[in-house]
Amino acid sequence: MGKITPPNYGMVEEGIHRCATPSPIHFPFLEGLGLRTVIVLADRDSCDEAFLVWIQEAHVRALFPIAASFEYGSEGGDGASASGYSGVSSCRGTMTIPEPTVIELLHVLLDPVNYPVLVTCASGRYRTGITVGCLRKLQGWNMTSIVDEYRRFAGSRGRLDHEEFMELFDVDSVNKSLSTVGSHAFFTIASQPTPEYD
Repeated sequence: MGKITPPNYGMVEEGIHRCATPSPIHFPFLEGLGLRTVIVLADRDSCDEAFLVWIQEAHVRALFPIAASFEYGSEGGDGASASGYSGVSSCRGTMTIPEPTVIELLHVLLDPVNYPVLVTCASGRYRTGITVGCLRKLQGWNMTSIVDEYRRFAGSRGRLDHEEFMELFDVDSVNKSLSTVGSHAFFTIASQPTPEYD
């Protein structure tokens, strides 16, 4: 019997994965990914307990950025990530996430020391979709391709305010902040979709 992938699973890049919150039937698949880091885009108190137990037992570092600061899983933490990134601003009662949080997440996703890494939220549509969309913008994807990918995972439940967030996201703010922590470029031209021509 084959391993069962979580809902809305996708490989974003080599070493970067995305999905909705996994259930126990998906844990064998996650084990096969050899995850080092899981970014949980939900309040820790609202997370599935079985998933939190699996993270701890699998010795995977867990980041919970939808809190006053990064919190850690089995490896413990003091409010700063393994790569030295500071805490991020809180965002509760909304499906979007603030730009400072996205910048922190991109720091994590750009650092190979965190690979393989999984980005997950309740449905794998909204917060995960925004994060991946901003990553794509940093990669140089055009907005049509970014929105197409977002809608492929969000389906009929996609939100225009999310697409606007991604369109207005300032990639220069990431480039400037990377200059202080060091850039770990790993993307190749093959990561980008075929350019569109007018």
